[in-house]
Amino acid sequence: MKKIVYVITLGTWGGAQAHVYDLIKHENGIGNEVWLVTGRSGRLTQQVSNNFPEVTVVHIPSLHREISPISDIQTVAKLRKLFRHISPDIVHVHSAKGSVCLL
Repeated sequence: MKKIVYVITLGTWGGAQAHVYDLIKHENGIGNEVWLVTGRSGRLTQQVSNNFPEVTVVHIPSLHREISPISDIQTVAKLRKLFRHISPDIVHVHSAKGSVCLL
């Protein structure tokens, strides 16, 4: 079993969110431990919570598209702390801010 973390800025719905949903559906279905990290909740987070209760959904409000040095530093710190806690095998990011934490 692998631990997989998906990071996406918006938990609403669009092409990227539909893609992440399909990935979560597949990975959860084959028994991997899946985490979803978003900045804002919406249809994606609701569908994941409703359809895959074993998937952990984490909201980090400071994770958003707009550039904000203070929020960005907070986001990086929170994501790094979360990654240390989870020790994921795979981190799949759909956000430039999420990828900074992997450096």
